Amino acid sequence: MLGRCFLALGSLFLAAATPYVDTQLPNGWRLPSNDETAQSWRLKSPTHYLSVNGDFADRGAAGKAIILVKEDNTGFAPFLVLAAPDGQTRYFQAEKINPMRYLQDEGLRLLPPGSYKTTCGKGYGCSEGEKDSVTVSTQAVEFFQRDGPERLIYWNNDKDGPSEVWLSD
Repeated sequence: MLGRCFLALGSLFLAAATPYVDTQLPNGWRLPSNDETAQSWRLKSPTHYLSVNGDFADRGAAGKAIILVKEDNTGFAPFLVLAAPDGQTRYFQAEKINPMRYLQDEGLRLLPPGSYKTTCGKGYGCSEGEKDSVTVSTQAVEFFQRDGPERLIYWNNDKDGPSEVWLSD
């Protein structure tokens, strides 16, 4: 009996630590391997900073942000995984493909609704059309580099897809 309890607890821990997605991944993408994400700093998060759950598009259904790796190992990117009105799961690549060498230091954190000052608003220089701040009415994602820059990924209703702004450099 005790062995079954430990087995059940071990299974729960593994499920919590794995960026589990219950649908088929986009073609050409895979989950990061344990070897690629074995850095000790990741142990501070039950999901190893590889996924977060939230209501990103204000659809009343939980979504997920997850880091996926190209099957050919040429890079990785964050994705928003959302349920569409037709019940199908949709993957939205939220940023360009990043080089694999950065994966060891990249992660995801959940951010609450609110107003976020961008690098433009902090005086670091602005790209054409960049705003000083962005206000999001839903939960959002911080795509961060450990000891480095942070980006805000949020659902943009105007383009019916994710948008990204830099929060720090």
